[in-house]
Amino acid sequence: MSSSKLGRPNPRAGAPRLSRKPFVIVTTYIDESGTHNDAQHIILGGWVGRWGQWYTFNPKWEALLKSNSLTYFLSKEMHHSEGE
Repeated sequence: MSSSKLGRPNPRAGAPRLSRKPFVIVTTYIDESGTHNDAQHIILGGWVGRWGQWYTFNPKWEALLKSNSLTYFLSKEMHHSEGE
């Protein structure tokens, strides 16, 4: 799509050409640590995967939680014997 002199898209210019470069859509599950008031650092950790990988992982994860009478899992709670 071409731009006008102000840098805005010009709807009369037609559709943009599609790139022939491959692309991937990923799903992430991320958790943070260190967001409390006196923390000097923030850490993020998580998993990234393609949709098909999560499609097979999610039912297995939910079954594992259910078999342990859990509805969710937080490592912090496990280490401090809190929550479920």
